[in-house]
Amino acid sequence: MSSFGSAVVLGSAPIAEILSTQLKGVGFDAQIEETRDGTSRLPKLSDEQAIIETRLRDFLASVANQEAKTLIHPGVSVWADRPELATLAQEYAVTLVSPPSRVLSLFGNRLSLFQAAEAVGIPNLATGLDPVRSVREVERIFEQEKFPIILRSVRGPSGSGITVIHGREDLEQKLPLLFEQVRENLGDVILYGERHVESGRHVVLPFARMPNGAIEFFPTVDASLQYRFRKVIETCPSHALEDAVHRKMKSLIQDLLTQSRFVGVGSFEFVIEGTKFYLIEGLARLDTGFHLWERVAGTSALGWQLAALGHPAAQNLLTPRRVWGAGYAVRILCEDPVNELPQPGIISEYSEKRTWKFEQGEAEFFSDFPEEISPLAAHSLLGFGVAVGDDEKFAHGLAVAMVNELWISGSLKTNQRFISELLRHPWVRNGSFHGGFIDSEFVPSIRPEAEVLRILATVLSQLRPAERKFLLGDLWVQPGSLAIQWRAGPSFCNVESGKGVTGVVELSDGMKHRLYLYPLSAESWQARFGDWFLTLKSASFFAQPKVIGEKIFALVAGRVHSILYREGAEVAAHRPLLMIESLGTLVPHALPVDAKIGDWFSQAEDFVKAGQVLGSFVRG
Repeated sequence: MSSFGSAVVLGSAPIAEILSTQLKGVGFDAQIEETRDGTSRLPKLSDEQAIIETRLRDFLASVANQEAKTLIHPGVSVWADRPELATLAQEYAVTLVSPPSRVLSLFGNRLSLFQAAEAVGIPNLATGLDPVRSVREVERIFEQEKFPIILRSVRGPSGSGITVIHGREDLEQKLPLLFEQVRENLGDVILYGERHVESGRHVVLPFARMPNGAIEFFPTVDASLQYRFRKVIETCPSHALEDAVHRKMKSLIQDLLTQSRFVGVGSFEFVIEGTKFYLIEGLARLDTGFHLWERVAGTSALGWQLAALGHPAAQNLLTPRRVWGAGYAVRILCEDPVNELPQPGIISEYSEKRTWKFEQGEAEFFSDFPEEISPLAAHSLLGFGVAVGDDEKFAHGLAVAMVNELWISGSLKTNQRFISELLRHPWVRNGSFHGGFIDSEFVPSIRPEAEVLRILATVLSQLRPAERKFLLGDLWVQPGSLAIQWRAGPSFCNVESGKGVTGVVELSDGMKHRLYLYPLSAESWQARFGDWFLTLKSASFFAQPKVIGEKIFALVAGRVHSILYREGAEVAAHRPLLMIESLGTLVPHALPVDAKIGDWFSQAEDFVKAGQVLGSFVRG
C-alpha cells in the first residue's frame, strides 16, 4: 500500500494529470476519475437534485475506505465549486481537498460573492445583484443599461454560460442559445448582467489562507488573452498592476477572506482599467492556470492545499524549488478557432517530446493523447503547456518553440497554429494586449500560400487520379505537374485502414514540411501540412447522397441535440434550425438565405460526423 493511501482526482486530463502526478510523487496511489469520453460515476449538474445526491453518495461509498485513508481532489472540475460534495464527504470519512462547504456556497454564487466583496470595498461590474431567470427579466436589463452588456450565469465555470450582447437583434439571436446552453450544462438558468470593459486587462490573484489566518499571495497572472471568454494564453507575472493598486487589492482581499473564514487555496479575478479594478470572479479552488504561477513562485499549489488541511504529505510538497522570473501557459484545444467550432476526432500521430530543459528555462506539455477525443467529452482541452524562464524574453521564446514543435494529427483539428500566431504577434511580445484583443483586433491567417495548396492537391491526385479538382478549405484547387520530393514516407492508405498518408515533403525553397492526410470518407480528408489544418474534399463528394434540393451539412461531429423546424417549414436566413452538441458546446446550424426545409435525414440524439448530410432545403 502507498504511504498516504489512495487518491482520486476529479476532472479530465490534462489538468487532472498534473495533480495526479504530483500526488503519486509524494506517496499516494492516485487515479483520475473522469475519462476522455466524458463518462464518470459522478452526476451531471443538470440532473435533478435528488439524483445528484444519490449519485454523489454512490460515488463516495465506492471510494471510501478509512483504512486506506482515501483522499479526493476535485481538481478544477465542476464539483470543485459545489458544496454538496464537501458536505457529504464528511459522512463517508473521505478527505476532500477543498475549503469548507459554507465557503464553497459563498464563492459558488457570484452575486453572493459580489455582495460580500462590496461590504469590504471591492467593486464589481454587475448591473445589479438580483438574479434574472426569464427572458423578460433579461430584457429589463437592456432597458436600463447601454449596450454592450455581458450576460453570465450566476454559477458554473467562468468560461461557460456567458455571452456579449451588442444590440437588440443580437439579444434575440443569442438569448435562446444561451438559455439552452446553461440549462444543458448547469441545470437552472440563473443569470446576471455585467458591464463590458473591452479595453481592460484580466488579472488573476491566487492566494492561500491557513487555519491560523495567515495569508500567502502568489505571483499574479495576466489572463487577458482569451477568446469567447476562455483563456488560451496566460503570462506570469502580470505587468498590468501598479504597485499601489496591487497593495490596495491585497488589503481588501485579506478583509474578505477573513470575514468569509476562508481556508485553503483560491483566486480572485479582476478586470483592471488603469487604477480602477473590478471583481468578476472568485474561485474557492485551484484556477486552471495554477501550474504556471506555482512554477514561477517555486512552490506547490497542492502542497498549500494539503497544508491548509493539516495533511502530513504537505511537507513533502512545500520544499523550496527554483523560482523563475517569468512564464507562459498555453492551452491546445480541439477546436477551429477561426470558425469557433469544436473539432473532436481520432488522434493518429502525436509528439513524443513533452519536456524542454535549458539552464535559462524549462517547458512541459501535459496531455494523455488518447486514441480519440469523443464528442461527448465535457470540454475541448487537449493539452496544457507551461514554459518558464529566467526572464520574460526567454520564457516567451521557449513557449513559441514548444508550440511549434508539437505535432498532433488525425481526423481532428486543433488551435495550435492560432496559438503560435498569437505568441508571435508584436502586441503579445511587448505586453500591450488587452482583454478584447483576440476577439476584436487579432486577425489570424485563414489559408496557406498557394504552393501549399498545390502540393496537397497533387498528393490527393495520387490517391484519386480520376479527380480533376479538390476543395481545399474554401478554395477549389487543381493538381499541377508539381514535383514533390519525399524526404520521409509516404505511406499511402485507404479509408478502411483508418490510417492516413504521412510523410515529409520538401518545397522549392528547400523548406521541409511534415504532411498527414486522414481519410474521413472515400471523397474527403483531414489534412495537416506543417502547422496548417485543412479539410479537403473531391468534386465527387458533393454528388453524394442523392437528395432533392440543396444540402444541410453537419459543421461538427457530435450528437444532434434538437431539430427546431419540421419538414416543410419556412426558415428565415441566419435563424438556427438545428443544434449539435459537441465537446460540451451546443453548435447552432443556420442557412444564409430564407429557405424551406425539405427532408431531415437525422433526428434528435443521433450521432453525426462533420460534413455529414443532415437534411435538404429549397431556397425561399
